[in-house]
Amino acid sequence: MRRWIVTAAGIAAVAGIAAVAGAAGLAAQPEEDDGRAQVELIGLQVVKPLKAGQREQPLTGHRTGTTLMIQVTRRDRHWLGLDPGASRLEAFVDDRGREMVDDGIKALGTWLDGQTWVSDDGQTCVFEALATATPSPQARRVGFKGLIGLKFGRNPAMAEQANFALDKDSRLKAGPVDMKITGVQRGDNTTIFTLSTKSKPERISRIQFLDADGKEFETKVLDKAVVGFMGETYHDWTYAIKTDKPRLVESVTARVLYFNKVQTLVVPVSISAGIGL
Repeated sequence: MRRWIVTAAGIAAVAGIAAVAGAAGLAAQPEEDDGRAQVELIGLQVVKPLKAGQREQPLTGHRTGTTLMIQVTRRDRHWLGLDPGASRLEAFVDDRGREMVDDGIKALGTWLDGQTWVSDDGQTCVFEALATATPSPQARRVGFKGLIGLKFGRNPAMAEQANFALDKDSRLKAGPVDMKITGVQRGDNTTIFTLSTKSKPERISRIQFLDADGKEFETKVLDKAVVGFMGETYHDWTYAIKTDKPRLVESVTARVLYFNKVQTLVVPVSISAGIGL
């Protein structure tokens, strides 16, 4: 799934929202990595299709084909996710010469439609490169070569919204996009809620939730999803707020950490992975 901003500064206070903000402008042209990015293969999955006459869906619950999980780290960047438009697949083959991605998939870019994860500090991005084919029976290695566009943030900013009610339809207007709570579940020690927006939230690096004393709640991001519904696309972020003892959390101060500018760095990736089928 694809995870998919120069600058003016100011201070505003409107309807309980305090912000240190900037106006978003057009992103700059992609930069080329100068060799400081560290690229590492951290996972390989091969799932063979089921034999003819069996159920079409794989019983394993995993996609058929070959998946490479690749990690890119650079200490002076805060990754925000992939830039598919700046990425290019050059080769995805086994050591027997089998091409595992056909020209149609290359053109559509769906070889980059796997999961994407970014570390809390933003320095590491993990993505999946997908091939629908599996290696040849006699193959012992799989090779991947391509250019991967990674979005990163610049000019950090912060916005806060006090008394943000954790109720359905409450709107979070602090930060670069307007978000709305679409669902809430409350337990003794945990409040789970989903923030949704039709705008691209790529400029947001993190959202923190604070109590009345300014102390940050223990918060976990349970899911980030892109959902299509009735011809529209929604970006849903699901959070869980935990408390030390049973407590009803009705409102919080929401602190949005984001970037005024997003750029793309193109990182060359060339790796080879051994297989043991």
